[in-house]
Amino acid sequence: MELRDAVWSLLRQSFGIDAPACPELTPEQWEALPELARGQAVSGWIYDAVSHLGGGTEVPSSVLKALEEDALSIRSRAQRHVSAAAVYVDELRALGLHPVVMKGPAVARYYPRPELRVSGDLDIYLPEEQMPQAVEYFRGKGCTVYDIPDGSLYCTGGPIDVDLHTSYYDLHVPAGQLPPVPSAEARLLMLSAHILKHAAGPGVGMRQICDMAITLRSTSYDRDALLQAFAASHTLAWNLMLCSLIKERLGVDAGLFERGSSFAPLERIILSGGNFGHFRPGRQKALASEGQFRRKLDTAWRILCKLPFALRYAPREYFSYTASLIRGNLH
Repeated sequence: MELRDAVWSLLRQSFGIDAPACPELTPEQWEALPELARGQAVSGWIYDAVSHLGGGTEVPSSVLKALEEDALSIRSRAQRHVSAAAVYVDELRALGLHPVVMKGPAVARYYPRPELRVSGDLDIYLPEEQMPQAVEYFRGKGCTVYDIPDGSLYCTGGPIDVDLHTSYYDLHVPAGQLPPVPSAEARLLMLSAHILKHAAGPGVGMRQICDMAITLRSTSYDRDALLQAFAASHTLAWNLMLCSLIKERLGVDAGLFERGSSFAPLERIILSGGNFGHFRPGRQKALASEGQFRRKLDTAWRILCKLPFALRYAPREYFSYTASLIRGNLH
């Protein structure tokens, strides 16, 4: 069994989805498993799966220990994240604002073990007219607020970093053509668009694919309304490929499309770069470099390299996203 297939299978076992038989890995594959899981930001779930393997499967003690250490760290960070996020959201609402938690934190509760999901930033959507008051609130908390080239505001210096957005979707489509926020259709379209943005940019990993899969599996949504949203956002071809990957690798059939699609281009992106592309060769050096020029140059190069992929699956969004980044960096 390829290590890639074993990781997908172990994820299914952690999520309680019918999975193939326990993976039979070589000693070399077992030793490579923690690094791959870490690079894909799925170590907690992989630990959950391997620690419950039956059928006489023996996991090397060094592998189990490495995954356990990752899981403990993930769980500790998740607890801090949940506590801080609850305080921020409650206090913003007390000010009369209407924050909507986005992306990963919005779907963590759908997992059988939410505390094993790797926590990142807290992404919050707010109506544009409420943003000045939100910025004042975070500065009052001792946070420093930065402008981000994609148009969001980044608040750092608190218990967790917060990304404030005035646009719920990573899509350049009039809001009136898209599902209302909040709604099940809105959340799925938001997750799909977020994956597309990173797949056509620096990269995307298994964690984001799992978020989309678990949300499709755990929520009730209007199939026709969601397909209409995909059509309105010109992402039908993209979502056909994404849903095909989710069905084949994670066993979640969204029931949205009557046919499948080759998902090899997307899986290559996932495996080559890992979580947000951070584990692609050269990316770590760019991220660790002092100053922003090298990081921005590396990001620009990776976006350019994705041109053939983007032209096939979402040309309109690719060019709109690239143009917005250019404007943001020139601002």
